[in-house]
Amino acid sequence: MLLGLGLVLVVAGCFAGQNKYGTAVRTTLASGLESVGARAGGGQVGSSGRWVAANRGWLRVAVVLVGVVVLLWGNQPTTERLWWSLATVVVGLALIEVLVGAGSDSRAREPIPPADPPVEAT
Repeated sequence: MLLGLGLVLVVAGCFAGQNKYGTAVRTTLASGLESVGARAGGGQVGSSGRWVAANRGWLRVAVVLVGVVVLLWGNQPTTERLWWSLATVVVGLALIEVLVGAGSDSRAREPIPPADPPVEAT
């Protein structure tokens, strides 16, 4: 289990770092997930997405903390729990990016046109 956790941390560090491969992978994945969200944007999803976009930093931290709780739940961490924890974090982070894309949808940002001015009676 410790070997698997070490490998997960090394791979996560490579993708989170400032190297060109990590940046390219992050940019590609984020833009792909955001484009999926942009297609689903509008209505409640769009307004939720705008909230998620404004709060994405601490939401990412919360998702990682939930993954840590999943890993450490119970008496003894196991390899199976490591994979569940990893899946929880990956799905949570992907959901955040999809919602960010839904919030940035151009239809969700269009202003509501003003109502026609009232006609004055003469």
